[in-house]
Amino acid sequence: MHLTTSDTNQTVAAYARRAASKFASRPTLLRLTIDALALASIPAQRLWMAAVEATSELSEITDRVPEDRMSATAKQFAAALYRESHQVLSHAIRTMEP
Repeated sequence: MHLTTSDTNQTVAAYARRAASKFASRPTLLRLTIDALALASIPAQRLWMAAVEATSELSEITDRVPEDRMSATAKQFAAALYRESHQVLSHAIRTMEP
């Protein structure tokens, strides 16, 4: 996996799509999140939808982590992974039926 590459199987987006949970059937983490949200009450769905839409960048958090705890590359990776996951989750939320 690389932050920049021409190999589409080695991108952050591909990594996010493959990231599996520890559950037996091994659904992806994004699939688990979307399925759990679909099971939630309408007020809980709205709360999560608002939180996802309001939080679009991770840099506010990672910028506060000292370099000796998290490298610049790790911060870039975390931000890229978050952006990809945020995009997928935001799309799922927008298209979810109440």
